Amino acid sequence: MPKIKRDERLNITINESLKRQFDVICAIKGLSMSDGAQQAIVKWVKENSTDELLKAIENIPTDEQP
Repeated sequence: MPKIKRDERLNITINESLKRQFDVICAIKGLSMSDGAQQAIVKWVKENSTDELLKAIENIPTDEQP
């Protein structure tokens, strides 16, 4: 049976000024901060990984029960 993909929470600490800038820019673009952060993380992962690494990561077992 295929795994069900689900969203997970990520808590980060950033500079107050950067958070405020990010919040305002997301609002101007009509994005939630979660959506803006996800877009930034997707871009960062693409720029800092290889297809082989991503495939290997997908095959790492998790502690989830079926």
